[in-house]
Amino acid sequence: MKVDLALVGGGLANSLIAYRLHAARPDVNLHVLERGPTLGGNHTWSFHDSDLSADQRAWLQPLIEASWPRHELRFPKRHRVMQGAYNSVSSERLHHVVGQALDGQCTFHAEVTAVEPHRVELADGRVIEARAVIDGRGDPGGRHLDVAFQKFLGRFVRLERDHGLDGPILMDATVPQVDGYRFMYALPFATRE
Repeated sequence: MKVDLALVGGGLANSLIAYRLHAARPDVNLHVLERGPTLGGNHTWSFHDSDLSADQRAWLQPLIEASWPRHELRFPKRHRVMQGAYNSVSSERLHHVVGQALDGQCTFHAEVTAVEPHRVELADGRVIEARAVIDGRGDPGGRHLDVAFQKFLGRFVRLERDHGLDGPILMDATVPQVDGYRFMYALPFATRE
């Protein structure tokens, strides 16, 4: 297969690159290679409207699963409601919107064995030749980036009663502070979710 651009990995970064490039330059022949069964994995990404320009927010609009006009911050002895839209994109929504836009330009369950600036090899023997390759699989072991980490555990909860939240809690640091700085946040996707 020959393409203009091969994107290795179908996470958030490569999905957004492919989505935007496809919309702005449909003449560019691109192809996304994803090891898993869907784009985006199993994640929820969130951002403030103020993080983006109006144009950036507009092209991301189809990806937004939920949006709220304000959010809360909670600390011991402090509580504040902040105005300004906060938005979330789910991996399911990302896969649906981007996958539909890139109809036929994604290969799933693609086990990549080699990546070069103009070529990608797959475990099944296929070779993709490209004018350029973007490897979006992350840093392969600290060779190029000095990275750190944060621990994150996300849970989707369906409740028996309404939770009563009218917006997200982006930081609730009133939880016990054990083994480092801890906080919880809640994204009320529906009255019981």
